[in-house]
Amino acid sequence: MVLLSKLFPQQRSRFFWWVFLLAILPQTIFFSWLWKTPPAAPKQSKQANHPRPPSPPPLHKNLHIAGSGSCLPLMRHLQRQIKSPFVLHPSIGSTGGMRALRDHAIQLALLSRPPKPREKTPTLRFLHYADVPVVFAVHPSVPIRDISPQQMMELYQGRMRRWSNGLPVVVFQREQGDSGHQAIYEHYPLFQKVNEQAYQQQRWRVLYHDREMQDMLNQTPGSIGIFDLGAILLQRLSLRALSFRGVPPTLAAYRAKRYPFSKPLLLAYHTPPHPPILRLLQQITQPDITLSLQKYGYQRLGQKP
Repeated sequence: MVLLSKLFPQQRSRFFWWVFLLAILPQTIFFSWLWKTPPAAPKQSKQANHPRPPSPPPLHKNLHIAGSGSCLPLMRHLQRQIKSPFVLHPSIGSTGGMRALRDHAIQLALLSRPPKPREKTPTLRFLHYADVPVVFAVHPSVPIRDISPQQMMELYQGRMRRWSNGLPVVVFQREQGDSGHQAIYEHYPLFQKVNEQAYQQQRWRVLYHDREMQDMLNQTPGSIGIFDLGAILLQRLSLRALSFRGVPPTLAAYRAKRYPFSKPLLLAYHTPPHPPILRLLQQITQPDITLSLQKYGYQRLGQKP
């Protein structure tokens, strides 16, 4: 054997080379295949293609109510008058209230405008439980008691800069789309054009909540803004509600259609309503509640849910 290895040295090296290749080649092929093979996709559940049914509205110990700030003074008053407990949240606007109701974050939404077409669905109901007069409210320092259409235009145009007692005129606007402004637009479309120009020219400060309007009117001498009569009377504010063209914003004048400006107050809820919701709606429309609130200027209470 030693003799053969001496005679054939090249054959011996080739023999060991082939042994090495045969030993390493299968492992190389195996790991190469393992590297390139993608991981197996997880098995899909047979129920994955079937959408989940919508979650039912959550039942809380107390009802949660939110929406337009125009409704809050009245709802706080009702909270003291009736025995049904509910949680009343700060203002998020009529649109915000409808979104929260749609997402089942609350059980009742407060609106100070009619529902929009896209907000009406077969599963929602709207209770129009009151109307409230919309007024031009002023700080007690303002000397006028009545406002005419011409004065209304001049004030928002910035042409009337001082009151008769020398105080500068300060106009507070609400955001575009505010329900109080809309109530005046319905009767005076020209006022809408004047108001839009004031927005574009940034002539006056724009406020975004009823409470903000209330506070700014209360603390700013010479100020005027569009507000709700019910909020003034219920909260016993020192603000003065101006008469319009000599007609005061009383319930009698509103019923006789002599005072023109008002807006609706509505409650929105899912149907069929849960017993706590139905009980609250029935209590709100009781005759004794209706009579107790009419002295604050609210009208049309009494519609049944």
